Amino acid sequence: MNTTESRRIWRRGQNFLVNCTIFCRAFELFPLIQQLVVKSEDVTQVTIEVIREFSEENVVYLELRSTPRQTTFMSKEEYVKALITGVVQSRQLFPNICVRFLLSIDRRQTVEEAEETLKLALRYGM
Repeated sequence: MNTTESRRIWRRGQNFLVNCTIFCRAFELFPLIQQLVVKSEDVTQVTIEVIREFSEENVVYLELRSTPRQTTFMSKEEYVKALITGVVQSRQLFPNICVRFLLSIDRRQTVEEAEETLKLALRYGM
């Protein structure tokens, strides 16, 4: 994806957030975010930024959840490792917040995909 397209998608997301007054509609942003977050470095950076925002709001305990996903640039396992990297780096940057991460299983997934997520959760202690 080129920079122009990334900026276009980002602007759509910003416009949506300005007009979003119902929490459940926030999930409509996920497809936009997934178009922008395609590499493990992106996952790590977004994880750090989310934790930063909660830390700035003086949150002291945070549970995040995510369903591992594969892209052209990363496997589901690389996705999980990138999440962990973001959490570990955040411990140094924001020592006043305790972060736990839960891997979630999308009910639309196949049994095999759900089992793969479960194996990743067990392997990485999530």
